[in-house]
Amino acid sequence: MSRLDQTLLVNVKQRSGGGITARCPACFQEGHDKTGNHLVIFPSGTIACIQYPHDEGVEHRKRIFALVGVPDKPVLQKGNAVAFSTIDLAIASQERRLKMKATRRDFYNRRTNNIDRFP
Repeated sequence: MSRLDQTLLVNVKQRSGGGITARCPACFQEGHDKTGNHLVIFPSGTIACIQYPHDEGVEHRKRIFALVGVPDKPVLQKGNAVAFSTIDLAIASQERRLKMKATRRDFYNRRTNNIDRFP
């Protein structure tokens, strides 16, 4: 089971029934969660975002893990090179290592051999 790196969470508070609340990194990245309490980590280790509960939050929870998750293991490690299972995990790993946030992502278009830039 993947887990969150709680040292990267902001506004962490203990809940009276156990578990914690914190600012949701995925919501915050989108300009939301100004109060810093959208993310809930239950005593069992499962997580939820109050903005995206249940099935509608599947992709949102994947983004949370990409930003502050601790992957169980990288897909491949050879020498100093590490390969991740998704681009989001690779970007999140570099963000943590560099202590910076990605501000832009360009995509390479194999058909046209161009980089597609998005505003």
